[in-house]
Amino acid sequence: MDSNLVNIVLAVVQTLSLIALVVYVVKTWEMASATRKSTEVAEHSLQELRDSRDQETAPYVVVDFDVSSRRGLIELVVKNIGKSIARHVKVTFTPQLQASDESGTNQIREVGFIRNGMPALPPDHEVRTIVDGTVAYFGATGIPMSYDVTVSYFGGLSTAERTEHYTLDLTMYKNSAYTREAGMDDLTKAVKELADNQGKTRETLVRMSRRLDEGLWIRSLDSPMLPLETSSKAWKYSVCAKLREYALFCNSLLEKDANGEPTEKYPSDLQLRARMTSEQIVSLASRCPRQSPEEMEILVALASIIDQLNQIGRKTIYMDGGRSVASIKQLSDAVVGRIDQIAVLLTTEPIASAVEENCGEELPEEDVTLSRPRGFRDQGIEAKGLPGKAWLP
Repeated sequence: MDSNLVNIVLAVVQTLSLIALVVYVVKTWEMASATRKSTEVAEHSLQELRDSRDQETAPYVVVDFDVSSRRGLIELVVKNIGKSIARHVKVTFTPQLQASDESGTNQIREVGFIRNGMPALPPDHEVRTIVDGTVAYFGATGIPMSYDVTVSYFGGLSTAERTEHYTLDLTMYKNSAYTREAGMDDLTKAVKELADNQGKTRETLVRMSRRLDEGLWIRSLDSPMLPLETSSKAWKYSVCAKLREYALFCNSLLEKDANGEPTEKYPSDLQLRARMTSEQIVSLASRCPRQSPEEMEILVALASIIDQLNQIGRKTIYMDGGRSVASIKQLSDAVVGRIDQIAVLLTTEPIASAVEENCGEELPEEDVTLSRPRGFRDQGIEAKGLPGKAWLP
């Protein structure tokens, strides 16, 4: 009885020990598997780090066709777009690279980097060669439009050979429309034209500078030119010439038809001329050489003419059936009449006497009207409104 109980207890203990051993073995195996997996993950992570670093620093050689629509050429380009130097670069084409004619094909196959490869290709460096013209290549028959390219090279952290396989297809460029694009040639041409224009501008400025140094030849009556010191007679005739010039201008604009009615001719031109003439008369009046009663009478008359000219210049033309234009013409007629009155005060002596006073000698009347007397400034200004022509001092 006692022996049977002992055997039962031993059997239970052994069974429990076996179960514990099995559990221990299972757990140990799980731990070993987990450790192995951790090791594999660590190794994989380390390899990824190595690959990532290798990709960051490795060379990467690409081959492509550069189809330039602007220049009409097909060029083969081999370029290293990676971060380190590529060594022992070899490029093979299947089928072999061809051109539109046999001579071009032979020439391409003899290109050094296609036939013998390249011992080294630095980063961001490229080599290229012309394959053919776009018109000739795409117009030829029986010529390949796609090539399988294999590029092999060494470089980077890995010592293994790197190989790239891809297809270059020229079909996508065939029958494509394009617009002309500006390139370095256009930029060079534009810069050259800019330099030429700058040189011409400099020459023009130099010529203008020389002419300014030599003096200006004035031929316009718009700016009354008188010496700072002039005689009373010469001053009177200068004022008279400017007044009669305005009167002639008014008569040319305010012509009358067969019935004696004034014609419609550009009142704005008349206003512009009135403003200009008033300014010029003010300039002439300020140069009056004396302040005798006769000159004072002339200056008072000139002041009234200046006031009327300013009124003409300030008039506003409205669409009022011609009333505003008629008022301008009425004022202008009054100015012309006033000019005829003051001309009597200004031309009491003959022109020849004023010329003799400035020249110091007698001159025939025809000489006064045809030539410039000695002693007068050579400014090309002719006095209008006087009998014949006279040069102002």
